[in-house]
Amino acid sequence: MTKYPNIVMENLSSLISEMAENPMLFVKHPNKDFTRDRKLPFETVVKLLISKGGNSIYKELLESQNYDLNIISPLTLQCLLPCSPWNSRRNNCS
Repeated sequence: MTKYPNIVMENLSSLISEMAENPMLFVKHPNKDFTRDRKLPFETVVKLLISKGGNSIYKELLESQNYDLNIISPLTLQCLLPCSPWNSRRNNCS
């Protein structure tokens, strides 16, 4: 019985990896979304969304990147995530 959660997790990871091979089938804008190499590739985003706890996406994203939520400020966030929707000075973000 203790092997069952591991089997489910392995199957889920395998399915997410298969999805990541062709993410265009699972996005809203296939010619734009996940077409460039990013810090958060398709597979990481899917795993993050599946494992999301009760926090906001913002907090979950910061936690997944090991940022301390008690220390980070909006100004620091603008430097770390220059193309984020919270950054009022976004440049060349697509």
